Amino acid sequence: MLLVGLPDAFVSVDIVEALGKQLTSPGEMVRGYAAIAIGYLSFNPTAKRQTLNMSVVSHFVIFLVVSPQ
Repeated sequence: MLLVGLPDAFVSVDIVEALGKQLTSPGEMVRGYAAIAIGYLSFNPTAKRQTLNMSVVSHFVIFLVVSPQ
């Protein structure tokens, strides 16, 4: 199956950092798709580690957790 190595390929080209920057984009769809892609990549251990280390994502996650609904 060809799709098995795609998350590893994305991680190898530092896509997690690029997606993290898109979380602050003014476009709602861009932010949504970036969040979905980061969520999908979080199943990859290396991508998960990179995501947790990104300050942009950390601030975004903290905002979501702390902000009242």
